[in-house]
Amino acid sequence: MSLLTLDHVTNQPLTAGDAGIILKEDGTFRIFNLHENIDPQNVTDTQKMQMKKLMALAVALQVPQVMDLLYECASDPEIVGSVLDLGQKH
Repeated sequence: MSLLTLDHVTNQPLTAGDAGIILKEDGTFRIFNLHENIDPQNVTDTQKMQMKKLMALAVALQVPQVMDLLYECASDPEIVGSVLDLGQKH
């Protein structure tokens, strides 16, 4: 298992239904979503899961102790395996 694969780090176009966090150069962040017509009274399972992940990442970005813990986890091969798998080199 690898923490990141080439599919995670390549530039791919964003499409409807995507959501994420933009890390700004000044250290701030912005959350975005490209869902169309979100009905707050009828949120889909996918939208709920994206919201939970974005909220967790927002906490990590604002609480240094949480980010430090994530840094430790990300560098522990017993937790994440290898860090980066760029696939076959040609």
